[in-house]
Amino acid sequence: MLRSLLGLACMILVVPIGACGSGGSSTPPPPPVPVVAVWAEAGFIDPISANDFTAALANRGIAVTQFTGTTAAEWTAGLTGANIVVEPGASTNSSWVPSAAAQAVIQDFVQAGGRYLLIGNQIGRQTIANSALGLSLVELPNFFPPIAKTAAATGTAFDACLATLPANSVASSLDGSSLPPGSITYYETNQFQFSAISIYPIGAAGRGGHWGWNAQDAPPTGATDGGWLDALDCLIAELLAP
Repeated sequence: MLRSLLGLACMILVVPIGACGSGGSSTPPPPPVPVVAVWAEAGFIDPISANDFTAALANRGIAVTQFTGTTAAEWTAGLTGANIVVEPGASTNSSWVPSAAAQAVIQDFVQAGGRYLLIGNQIGRQTIANSALGLSLVELPNFFPPIAKTAAATGTAFDACLATLPANSVASSLDGSSLPPGSITYYETNQFQFSAISIYPIGAAGRGGHWGWNAQDAPPTGATDGGWLDALDCLIAELLAP
């Protein structure tokens, strides 16, 4: 009788995972479903990169929207409901340095658990990661193949991704020495150890990522890929992991 009552309690009460049953073990909760907001402000962002990247995510079943603007209010509206904000490839060498109010919105988003994702081809301009998030990332103009998966990818979502990636056009890498301590590079160019895909800490609780291709002509817009989009799925999974 007592065992029956305990079983009924486990069925009808909200209890911590593992509290019912004999093992007492718990299962980590799944990562949140990605909801992506792509900043597409004309004059700073390449519309081809923003549009092709947005279309590629939507084609893979990921919830994605675009937003524009530079004010704190516009960024607040654009980030509402999102858990990843994306800075696509640049259209010019013009750099946007956010106002103090806009910086506060971006910083609060990241420190509250939102993720920042930098897309390749930011050459010659200050990224939001540097101007608003206190980093000193240095982007380099191209890849030097082979672009190979690193040992740090073992045991992560990247286990499902290709061992090497092609040097797609309109791409860039990060100088590994400019990444903050605690960063993880999942793909690098072996010749110079430039980071092609990485995750890095932002402040005390934030997390950002870099994906080196700008998605130009990615499906469904075009047919260029070579494993980069699968690697993007893996990067998003790692960005959102607890």
